Amino acid sequence: MAERRQRLAAAEVKRLSVLASARLAEVPPFAGAAAGATIAGFVAIDAKGEADPAAALAAARLRGAVVVYPRIAATDGKAPRLRFHRADSAGDLVPGPYGVRQPAPSCPELPLERIDVMLMPGLAFDLTGRRLGLGGGYYDEATAWLRRSAGGARAVLIGFGFDVQIVPRCPAGGGDAVVDWVVTDQRATRCGGAP
Repeated sequence: MAERRQRLAAAEVKRLSVLASARLAEVPPFAGAAAGATIAGFVAIDAKGEADPAAALAAARLRGAVVVYPRIAATDGKAPRLRFHRADSAGDLVPGPYGVRQPAPSCPELPLERIDVMLMPGLAFDLTGRRLGLGGGYYDEATAWLRRSAGGARAVLIGFGFDVQIVPRCPAGGGDAVVDWVVTDQRATRCGGAP
């Protein structure tokens, strides 16, 4: 799957990312994120040909949403390794592990339970919401923590990628997070019991 995505030319990645961002902007939980709602985005890894949600996140910020990005942190095992920090401009992002740009340590961290909508990258998705990540378990850990700690509130998880990443049945395991929506350049699919 990674090879399929990496075969896309840079111009095609940009074109498909614009289309995927436009579809994302129409998904009710994302489009309806009111002023003050917190949306967890991510910074696409260019070298891996990831779908880039930057346009949709910029539009959400203009609507008044708080946009946070993941930062990998050391942990004692009692908290997830992904922490989410507010980053309002490209200047707030610095190089991090695995070639990922992440918020600088000085960017304010928001508690995980404040997240209303979380965008999740992945290698593959199926239309039942199963997602295969990159193998580190970072998002699986964070979403499990989020759903346990949110006091009954339910953040909406949105898998974001390209349509070439959709497979009939994703080879996800029992510990892999299941997303509520899958959004690509060609479709926005509500999965299972998604809000």
